Amino acid sequence: MIEPRRQAQAAATLREEAEGPAVADRVITGDRVWKPQYEFVIVASRRKEGWRLRLGEPWEAKVEGRLQTFYPLNLVRDIQVDRRIQHYDWPANAPPLPDIDDEG
Repeated sequence: MIEPRRQAQAAATLREEAEGPAVADRVITGDRVWKPQYEFVIVASRRKEGWRLRLGEPWEAKVEGRLQTFYPLNLVRDIQVDRRIQHYDWPANAPPLPDIDDEG
């Protein structure tokens, strides 16, 4: 029987190999990954622990042979109470955020 610590280390090593090198996040529109219900999706080379509760349900898929984590986002268009806010620097090469004030 493999001890739990060794098993966890082996799993972490396999995941790191599947993910490949850490690269900058990409932000794409939901329709690019057949998820039009999401306005934006962050494609990350590494999991972002703790984001599961703030965003839509993340999923994982291989892209160009590397395991990527997809985080779906929708804009907040009405007043709501936030229990926790996750700050995120929007990449310069990402699709532009719409101006919510112009939506009527």
